[in-house]
Amino acid sequence: MNNPRKTRQPRALRRPTWLPFAIIGGIVMLVVAGVLLIVNPGSATRVITKMQTRDFHALLFSGADMNIAFFGHHGGLMISKDQGDTWQPTSLQGADAMSLGSPTTRPLRMYAAGHGVLFRSDDAGKTWMAVGGQSQGADIHAFTVSPTDSNRVYAFIAGQGLVTSSDSGETWQKLPQPPGAVTALAAQDKQMIYAGTARNGVLQSDNGGQNWQPSGNGLASVQVTGLAISFDGVLFASTSSGLYRRAGSAVWEPLPLKKALLAVTVSPHNSQLLLALSDQGEIFRSRDGGQTWGG
Repeated sequence: MNNPRKTRQPRALRRPTWLPFAIIGGIVMLVVAGVLLIVNPGSATRVITKMQTRDFHALLFSGADMNIAFFGHHGGLMISKDQGDTWQPTSLQGADAMSLGSPTTRPLRMYAAGHGVLFRSDDAGKTWMAVGGQSQGADIHAFTVSPTDSNRVYAFIAGQGLVTSSDSGETWQKLPQPPGAVTALAAQDKQMIYAGTARNGVLQSDNGGQNWQPSGNGLASVQVTGLAISFDGVLFASTSSGLYRRAGSAVWEPLPLKKALLAVTVSPHNSQLLLALSDQGEIFRSRDGGQTWGG
């Protein structure tokens, strides 16, 4: 008699000894990542808005209101009342706003300069008047105003070079030409002036533009497109390869925003608050002096 074949019981699957540890490790990593995201939610570079104009040129935080910023382009001026998140047109339309400036000691005064125009506002950008005199028709490629003297302005005018005015641009006096093509200007006071250039980095003058020398190492090979100075003396430079800062030394430090930039502005109310503008119309915001750009 044939013995019936015994039915083989299925072998129980053995759980790998390492599996519980892998699960626990994964949970720990997720928890750590979540904590880091909560602690530093703005660590990633993020675009807060993208401008829809045909071109992009200038940014300026208002000295009259810490939430207001301005954006300039060839077709006029736009305003943001929420630190750059949203933008609306201002009364200055159909005029070039390639460069913007405002004095610290007179925050309601603003200037907008560009190809063939120079406008001034004395009510924080609500209304504008064209500056006459020698400014009429001047092709201004770079512009700044002294933070301590609302009538002292500096400009780089095509065909004339670097000039200054003590009467808000009605009349101009010629200054020695800095070496290289000037692309941006910034003033720390009546004597300390900075000039960004296309190939020679940032130059500085400590005697009102009479003499020029390099402002530090680290920017010789990039095109400087914009300059901004915080109230505590930190200098920021937007360039074709990203954002740089110089704080109390002769060395320019690259910041994490690695974009081709056209402009930068720092709030006169908060030296840690910055806006930067890319060549694609993207606007970035930092709340920690340029270390992170998460909005």
